[in-house]
Amino acid sequence: MEINGSKAIGGALYISNCKFGNVLAFRDFIMKEFNNIPFEKKEIVSKIEEYIDTKSHIVGEIGQKDAKNLLIIEDLKNIKDTIISNPLEDPFKSIDKYVNKYCEKINKIGIELDDVKTFIVEKFPKPFENAGGTAINFDVADKRKYGIEEGIYFKEDRILPYSTQILASHEIIHRAASMKHPHLLARGIEDGICDYVGILYICREIIGSDACKNLVFHLRFRHHPGSDWNRYTTNLQQAAVLYINYGFESLIEIIKEGRILMEDVEKKLFLGKIDEIPIIKKGNWIEDITNFSYRILTYEKTLVVSPLALLIAKNINSGDNIKSFFRDNNIKEREGAKAIEELYETHFVLISDGEKITCDRSKLYLDAGVMRYFID
Repeated sequence: MEINGSKAIGGALYISNCKFGNVLAFRDFIMKEFNNIPFEKKEIVSKIEEYIDTKSHIVGEIGQKDAKNLLIIEDLKNIKDTIISNPLEDPFKSIDKYVNKYCEKINKIGIELDDVKTFIVEKFPKPFENAGGTAINFDVADKRKYGIEEGIYFKEDRILPYSTQILASHEIIHRAASMKHPHLLARGIEDGICDYVGILYICREIIGSDACKNLVFHLRFRHHPGSDWNRYTTNLQQAAVLYINYGFESLIEIIKEGRILMEDVEKKLFLGKIDEIPIIKKGNWIEDITNFSYRILTYEKTLVVSPLALLIAKNINSGDNIKSFFRDNNIKEREGAKAIEELYETHFVLISDGEKITCDRSKLYLDAGVMRYFID
């Protein structure tokens, strides 16, 4: 499949520190904006800079559309830095290289894993042809039931630079977990453990901690993902609880023991009976992953506001006269008033008496990085 520069931008945003509220919505929007760019780093960076320069020039007062452009520009600056500071590889040619690296790392931590086959397909095999996502690991149980050759299958149109190489490490842990009790469904806490051991442990050592943490965050804390994807957030948080209490050693031992133990652990976590979990080993904490784990457990993912509301929250303060603020900051009065109402009545991060801001708590959420913006 032909690959162009828009896919590089679409992959780089997953591993960048950005303020968008839904990675999929942002990805789809921004890739359309950068269609048909050559797959060359200099050309991609040049086009991003050109886009930033064009969208920075605002004529007249600022409304939602202009606010969206300004926030996108801030995120694009970070995405540009990601592309500059990381090697740009063709993901179709590099998937096997990364899978082999992950297998070597897994074998070193005591999980025996044979050579893993990879497949790039237009659709996943039946009966999974309508499944979402980028990749699926099919194990021996799938071969027995459906005749699917074992291996990790990547959907051709979902493959992106940067992000797909990292996601492969998640699927590798599914592969390792399937070595025992493959007849059980690979869902639930297994997905959280795959994020932790695959992405935040194995992949972290190869690609880097910040990139891996950003990808996990954007995937698992995207706004309005649907109930099925919300489960991935829950499963990540379950794995975070295990990691904080028992370290990576416990997660690795759970993988070795297989899916029967995983289901038992998940049930005990749901019931709040963590003291009854049969932990075989304990140890191996990494400071920045521990800090990230606390963030995972305490993050407020619903505080996603309109672009103009976020822009106003950044600049308005308690005691400000609202009309004067709009005038001084060149904001459209009608759209600005709706954004103030959104911050007050929908999210309750500030209070307005109609004329001025009487109380403002938005800076706490902005400083903590929990207030993000949505793209329609």
